[in-house]
Amino acid sequence: ALNSAVKQTYPNIEILVGDDSDNDEVKQITEQFARSYRNVKYDNHGGSLGVNGWKNMQKLLNDSRGKYIQFLFHDDLLYPEKISRMMEYYQQDLNEEIAFVTSSRDNIDADGNAKSKPRSPFVPFDDQIFSSKQIGSALMNWHGNFIGELTTVLLRKKDLWQEKLGEYRVGCYLGMQDRSMWDVSTFLELGRKKYKVIFIQECLSAFRSHDEQNQ
Repeated sequence: ALNSAVKQTYPNIEILVGDDSDNDEVKQITEQFARSYRNVKYDNHGGSLGVNGWKNMQKLLNDSRGKYIQFLFHDDLLYPEKISRMMEYYQQDLNEEIAFVTSSRDNIDADGNAKSKPRSPFVPFDDQIFSSKQIGSALMNWHGNFIGELTTVLLRKKDLWQEKLGEYRVGCYLGMQDRSMWDVSTFLELGRKKYKVIFIQECLSAFRSHDEQNQ
């Protein structure tokens, strides 16, 4: 995951690593990267913050300084052009109408090999622009997340601000916190605020399926 983050072709990024594990393995790995990449920053929480990593992710979100947020779970991968390709659309979005940008994604196994069945149940023929209403209706009618996990999307940080709670949050809809389907709740909330969703046809990230992952 860290290798895929530091190899992004988009230059202006900070990489925050939140460690709520009960050993120093993540610390040792991250310190190696930090010696070579000054934009890698490490934060040890002194043990698990609970709620299956949600609080860890929440702390990173509030500590981040960037205008845009790219989540990356520790077992997933970003392809090198991921942020660059998605930022092309944000840089053209002068009126800030985009709710979020997503793309197709691969499904890989524990060793990083692509599985025969792709992760994305929906792949457009080309890059497409959808209305947030279309995306919201499809999410509710399909009863499945065809947008992707939070690793798949690129978001504007300010659109994650929750006025009622006084902080940036993922997994919130209308001020209510959802801790079971964070990604879908986040997409519905962003779609409520902004008009457009960009779906890029090419695979720009990979979701890793393995026996030890926490769902």
